[in-house]
Amino acid sequence: MPLERLTDIVRTLLRLPARGDGFAVRLDWPGYGPVLVCHDLTQFTPSLERALKRVAGTERYWARGPLRPLAVTVVPIDYATYLAHPRECASTGCPTTAALLGLGPHTVLSARDREGGTTLG
Repeated sequence: MPLERLTDIVRTLLRLPARGDGFAVRLDWPGYGPVLVCHDLTQFTPSLERALKRVAGTERYWARGPLRPLAVTVVPIDYATYLAHPRECASTGCPTTAALLGLGPHTVLSARDREGGTTLG
């Protein structure tokens, strides 16, 4: 096999996301009809640092246009779930940032937190 072809194969393999756990960028959008908010998951990566950089780039991209997401966040997710996730999903059972903040499914937020008193950063 020519070295050039082998180099192309290695580059392609390095670009593929891992098959295990990782992170995705979640974009929350205004809904329509009876759906108040829907979301999309994009840009899966096994690296939290890379996911955070992608959030910053995504925010810069959408800041230029007339339509902007309500929120752009990083969510923990496994690759199989990421691949199976539908576009414009309105399910409340999808991954959120809560796991990254140390919040479990039964965590009760204070009134200050519910009103936006805490931020990532």
